Amino acid sequence: ALWYTANQGSEGPVFGAADRWNGLGVFLDSFDNDGMRNNPMVLALVNDGTQNYNHQTDGITQAQGNCVRDFRNKPYPVRVKVSYYRSALTVMVNSGLTPDTEDYEPCVAVNNVVLPPQGYFGISAATGGLADDHDVLSVQLYSLVEPGQEEAAGPEGAVNAGAQEATEAKEVEWAPLEAADEQREGGNGQSLKLRATAGVYVDIERSLQQLLEGQNKVHMEIKQLGRSLGLVLEEQQRQVDLLAHTTTGRPGGVSQEALEELQRHQQELLLQLSHLREEVSAHAGTARDAAAVGRDNPYDSTHHFTHIRDTLELVKRDVGSLAQRPVRSQEQPMRCPEVPPPPSCLPPAIFLLFLALQTIVILGFLAYKNHRDAAAKKFF
Repeated sequence: ALWYTANQGSEGPVFGAADRWNGLGVFLDSFDNDGMRNNPMVLALVNDGTQNYNHQTDGITQAQGNCVRDFRNKPYPVRVKVSYYRSALTVMVNSGLTPDTEDYEPCVAVNNVVLPPQGYFGISAATGGLADDHDVLSVQLYSLVEPGQEEAAGPEGAVNAGAQEATEAKEVEWAPLEAADEQREGGNGQSLKLRATAGVYVDIERSLQQLLEGQNKVHMEIKQLGRSLGLVLEEQQRQVDLLAHTTTGRPGGVSQEALEELQRHQQELLLQLSHLREEVSAHAGTARDAAAVGRDNPYDSTHHFTHIRDTLELVKRDVGSLAQRPVRSQEQPMRCPEVPPPPSCLPPAIFLLFLALQTIVILGFLAYKNHRDAAAKKFF
C-alpha cells in the first residue's frame, strides 16, 4: 500500500498500517476477500479519518476508484504513478509486460478530491496465510506547480524542465478523460465507461491468451499420455494371453527360449510403467502451472481445469491398477505345471480275459495246423 496521510503512520490492520487515516491510500490487493473474482486490483481510497476500512468487500464500496491489474510475476518491474493536481487524483499503472518504463495505462481518475496540504508519504504491507513476496525497487517524489511559476516558488518548490514537460503531457493525456467526465455529468456515462476500461480489456485479453496457451499444452500432453497408456495395455494383454497359452499347453512344447522371452517382455513392461508414472507426475505439475496462470486471470477458469484434473486422476488410477498386477521376475523363474497321471483306458480283468482268449485262439490254430499236416502225410 502507498500512503499520503496528515499524521505519521503506525502499524495497524489495513495493509499493515493504522485504520481511520486522514489522507490517501493506494492499495495493491492480490487476495480476493469478497469472492467477486476481481483481484489482483489497484484501489485508491481517500479517508477523512472517520471511516473504518471494510476488509470483507476489499474496500470497493468505499473507494474513489479501482481497476483490475495483474501485478504478480511479471517479467519487468510494475510501476504505479499517482498524481494530485488541481484537486484531481489520477492513478496510472505500468503492468510490467514490456521494458518501456512509460507504458502506463489509466486506472483511476477522480476530480474534487481534498487531501491534507501537508503530510507524510509511506509504504506498508501485510499478508495472511497466502503470502506474496513483493520488493520495492524505487520511490520517486515530484512537486507540480503552474507553468511559469518556477521562480516564484523558490528553491523548495521549483521544478526542472523535465518535470514541467511531464506536467504538460499529463494534462494533455488526461484531457479526453476530463471530457468524458463532462459527458457523464451530462448523462452519457457509456462513453466514459468504454474509455476508462480500455486498458482493462487489453490486460484481460493478454492474460486470457496465456491461459489458452497453457490449456492447449496440457491437452496435448494428456493425448500423448493416453496413447502411451493404450500401448501399455496392449502389451499387458499380449503378455497375459501368452502366459495363458503357455500354462494350458503341453509341457513338452515349452522351450527355455520361450520362457526367457516372456520374462524379458515382462521386464520391459515394468520399465514402461515406471516411465509412465514419471510422465503422470510431470503432467500434473504442468496442470498446476496452468492453473496458476488461470488464477492470475480475472476470469474464472476453474471449470476447465477441473476437467483436466479429473482426466489425470483417471489416468493415475489406470496406471495404478496396471502396476498392482502380479508380474513374475527373473528371481522367481516360471515353473511348468505338474502333469497328472494319464487315466487307465483298460481295466485289468478285461485285459487278462482278452489275453487268455488270444492264447486259446493261438493254441487252437497251432493244433489245427498240426492236425492238417499229419493228415496230409498219410496220403503220401
